Amino acid sequence: TRFGLNMSAFDKVILWLPNLNIQKQIVKVLDAVQQEIYLMKQIAEKYKEQKRGMMQKLLTGKWRV
Repeated sequence: TRFGLNMSAFDKVILWLPNLNIQKQIVKVLDAVQQEIYLMKQIAEKYKEQKRGMMQKLLTGKWRV
């Protein structure tokens, strides 16, 4: 059997949405978190690049441990 939703079923759905001010606050928080994730990814990439350079110096013998 197949189960389907028709428009009359959607008409009965109650959907709660926060007021516009709360929605704007949520957007600000999510934007800030997204920006922080972006910056942390950039920092992680810089550390990976630094690690590659250090490993190359160790393996070529320029640095001794």
